Amino acid sequence: MGVEAVKNPTDAVYALRAYAITAGWLTVGCAVPTVSDAEESSKVIKGLLSRYSFRFMSSHDRRPAVYSKPHPRYSEVVVFGDYSRNEQDEICGITRAVRHEVATEPVRIRFYRQVSDRSELLRENVFP
Repeated sequence: MGVEAVKNPTDAVYALRAYAITAGWLTVGCAVPTVSDAEESSKVIKGLLSRYSFRFMSSHDRRPAVYSKPHPRYSEVVVFGDYSRNEQDEICGITRAVRHEVATEPVRIRFYRQVSDRSELLRENVFP
């Protein structure tokens, strides 16, 4: 890059981005959950499973079709099954209580009718 490239700020930005990618700078800022995030997510799901008897079971193992996924700034709980609105309200109430007891980050809960169809989101709540 010569003096000519510095005159055009767009070229300088692209050059910096290319260098950042090749130098590995972007891997530092990636949203990769830490061990602490995974532990917190695990506490949330264990608290939820201990307080509510889920009717729908996983098809590949003998456990409820409820899963947790850690994220760097929140935990995600995914519930599969055809739960009524009242059942969803109860599950959300328990999730809110568990979040305040064991988590330091927000908890997002999502309800889907079937494991195989994530396009049909029934409900989503976030408990800060």
